[in-house]
Amino acid sequence: MRKPLSIVLISVLFLISPVAILVFNAALSMVPLVGYGSILSRLPLYDIIILVLYPVCALSIWMVKKWGWWVLISSALIMILYNIAALFFNPFASALLVLAMNGALFFVALLFFRRHLIAPYFHPRLRWWEQDQRYEIDIYLKFLGMDRNVIISDISRGGCYLFADFLIDVGVEVPVLIVCGSFHISLHARVMRIARETEKYYGYGLMFLKVDDVQKEGLDHLIERLREAASFDNDGGEGDERRSSRRFIMSFDLALEWGGHSQPVKLSDISKSGCAVGTNMVLDTGTRCRLHFIVNQVSHSVGCHVVWKRKNGDMYLYGLQFSSLSREDRASMKKLIKSVRKLGGKKRELHIDDYYRMCEEEAEDTPYRLISKLKKIT
Repeated sequence: MRKPLSIVLISVLFLISPVAILVFNAALSMVPLVGYGSILSRLPLYDIIILVLYPVCALSIWMVKKWGWWVLISSALIMILYNIAALFFNPFASALLVLAMNGALFFVALLFFRRHLIAPYFHPRLRWWEQDQRYEIDIYLKFLGMDRNVIISDISRGGCYLFADFLIDVGVEVPVLIVCGSFHISLHARVMRIARETEKYYGYGLMFLKVDDVQKEGLDHLIERLREAASFDNDGGEGDERRSSRRFIMSFDLALEWGGHSQPVKLSDISKSGCAVGTNMVLDTGTRCRLHFIVNQVSHSVGCHVVWKRKNGDMYLYGLQFSSLSREDRASMKKLIKSVRKLGGKKRELHIDDYYRMCEEEAEDTPYRLISKLKKIT
């Protein structure tokens, strides 16, 4: 993905500035640009150093790194002081020209104190153009009209199994809405069994009731999509224990393990370097954990750590960054991403409002806090 246009344009302007300055001064002094007696042959060392600072600034802006921001601000300050000194010590210096150049440098420096420009220099996760392509997957189930803490685990033509953090009695009939990408289907179901899955979650086995032809067609369509994604669970047992219809895993049966705890989680999006998952458990940024999932009937596990968290209704959304993936781990992630795409996962495009919100969250950990304090004082 491409860098923001503002960064590209400012980098190019700084890169060509030395040439523009030399051409302007050559024309003003009426001396040739190159050759005998040219302006290049008359440049003192300190002028050469100042001219070199412009491409250094261009590189600093282009790289979008923490050191680059400090180099840019320091260089701009040096050039402003140099121009002021030239006004006093150079009798041919134009006050209007010095004012214009210093005004432009001050404007650029001030521009890079804005939250939306400074934050990416200090927080890599805001450099969306450096991130691996992320795929959003919208798979969820509304149970009793609620989807906040409901995670659907698997499904068949006859019923499904889900996790929820509230208790419903066996035998209760409930309305169910299943969503998978752009596809959705409304059904009626009865709670057939309950299991205490974790400290926070109950597991519910639901049986679909009075499924009409339209709903059957919808279930067949959904199951076909799951089959194409190779997202199936064939561990059905033998004899009476064998399920009457093959069950297909939804939400990829993800679980997060940390500090001796294990919790089912809902996948929001995924890339080769990380993913976002939802759960009602509270984790601190930096927590090291393992993500467990099943693809093509094979269990996989990858190490990761929490890099950000955000409150999302009654749940928390966590950004996980994968840690030191082995060749086997990378192959596992490719299979999972392939399954997500087959289930209708879409390329995630960062919305400008989301970008601004993240910048506002992260800006206080940058030199922008100086501007923030000045605003409070005034």
